[in-house]
Amino acid sequence: MDINEFKSAWLQHDRKLSENLSINETLLQEVNLDRSRKELNKPLLYEIVSFFFFILLIPIFIFLAVLYRSELQMLISALLALGTLVLGLVLCIKKIRLFYHIDYYSLPVLQLQERLALLKSGILSARKIEVLFLLPILFITALALMLRYIRGINLFEDISFFLPIVLPGLLVAWGATLFLNKYLYDKKISNVEALLKELRSYRKEV
Repeated sequence: MDINEFKSAWLQHDRKLSENLSINETLLQEVNLDRSRKELNKPLLYEIVSFFFFILLIPIFIFLAVLYRSELQMLISALLALGTLVLGLVLCIKKIRLFYHIDYYSLPVLQLQERLALLKSGILSARKIEVLFLLPILFITALALMLRYIRGINLFEDISFFLPIVLPGLLVAWGATLFLNKYLYDKKISNVEALLKELRSYRKEV
């Protein structure tokens, strides 16, 4: 084989290698981005369901506020519950918008990582408000209103008597919320972070 034939063979080999690398990168990108989208579909669906659930609850608490407008404690409970639901709706909308800002197939990997970081930050910020304020307020006010409406019991007349119900119930609600956040949000986001990191590392290598 003379030098020209060798150069031609080498160019063909180099071209085939480049084509294979390009195909591999495309396949890896399609697989990883598709898996990333599927990973975040569940928490997104949960936020959408939560949004409509809050929408359904608002008329119920409006009805209870009107029903107990002459009972100051029940009226305040209903108004607090309505306030937490409205704030919950606002947080849901913000998180849903962050989910939809992640365009898996149009953005470069670096921008996807930045959008994912914004989503993670937004979820963590909302979680502090939800766990520390919204959950306990909504749990206690809803319990007080339901006891009053269904059983005719005023929770605030003898709060010490009902503490064995309130505290364990609130602890269970906190535990369930933290468990849900860990496995529905944190784990899913960590999986997507790993997929995007793998894709970006591969691009650097090639």
